[in-house]
Amino acid sequence: MTQELSPEEAALIERVAKLVVDRQMAVPAVLLIESGKPLSFLGGQALRFLEPSLKALLDRPEVATAAGLLEDREKLDLLLRRIEALEHERLRARAAPAEEKP
Repeated sequence: MTQELSPEEAALIERVAKLVVDRQMAVPAVLLIESGKPLSFLGGQALRFLEPSLKALLDRPEVATAAGLLEDREKLDLLLRRIEALEHERLRARAAPAEEKP
């Protein structure tokens, strides 16, 4: 069952994907997310349990959104695909000037 992303979820996926690719950590991030998928629901539940404390300490509204993403494997797949797409764009942009040189 495919669910529609909320604007907050889409923004969080985009922000996380850009952060990962900007730091050139796409391969380790994909590996970590793929290997952690079986435990992602448990991680989401743990985040929901810790949400009140985290909101008090971090003052970040994305905690609940992140928990929702962790709990849904389809949304994790969207994050993985976005990381891979941005990494592909980064590598293509880096290779393009080298191909244009005479």
